Order: sequence, then C-alpha cells, then structure tokens
Amino acid sequence: PEYLPDASPEEQYRFALARALQNDLETAENAFVEFGELHPEHERAVDALFWQGRVQFIQGQFEKAATTFSKFNALYSTDPRISDTTLWIAESVAKFANAEQACTIYENLGQFLDQPPESFVARLAELSASAGCSS
Repeated sequence: PEYLPDASPEEQYRFALARALQNDLETAENAFVEFGELHPEHERAVDALFWQGRVQFIQGQFEKAATTFSKFNALYSTDPRISDTTLWIAESVAKFANAEQACTIYENLGQFLDQPPESFVARLAELSASAGCSS
C-alpha cells in the first residue's frame, strides 16, 4: 500500500479514519480510496466510501464528493446514512453545477429515499429555490 500501513484491513481503515479525525484530509482521502481499491468486499468498504465522500466535501472538492456519494448511494441504497449522502450530493451540486443542471439533479434526488426526513425535504426545497427551479 502507498498510503495505508502494512496491516490488517481493520487497522488500515482505522488509520484512514484517524487521519480524517486529525484533519489530515489529503492523506485520509488517499487512504480511503486505497482501502476501497484493496478491499472492495471488506465490511468496512461501505464506511471507507462514506468517509471518502465526507473528506472530499470538507476539502471543497464538491464534484468529487457528489460522484463519491452517488456511488455510495448506488452501491449501498439500504444504508441508514443514505439521506445524509443524498443531501450532501445536493449541497455539493449547489457549489458547482449551473442552475439547469442543479434543478435536474434536485428533481431526481428524491428517488433515493422512500421516506425522506422533513429536514431533507426542507433543505432540498431551499437549494431548489436558490437555483431558481420551478416546483
């Protein structure tokens, strides 16, 4: 491994998470990406992908974060964090997409959630209004 220690997958995951929690975001991102490449079937792969997206978002890498969270949603549609990742897609889109693209994406984001929390619905409505989307 280039970024991860030569250790068990669990120790590698903990290393990447520790980097994120210590605000060493670039190392954390690279470590989470590497973890996913080395251990795509490991039980921590879902968590690594989730944290990869969070770290990208925190770093202001909004297009990368939206892509990572979209991949997360596609692979792990039953994960309890799906409303969070879907909202972070919307928040990311607000930072990089033009209004027309944003409105199309916002319109389609609801399909990821069977029963979106009220906070999700309210924030998505705010983002849609900010982009000038028609309801």
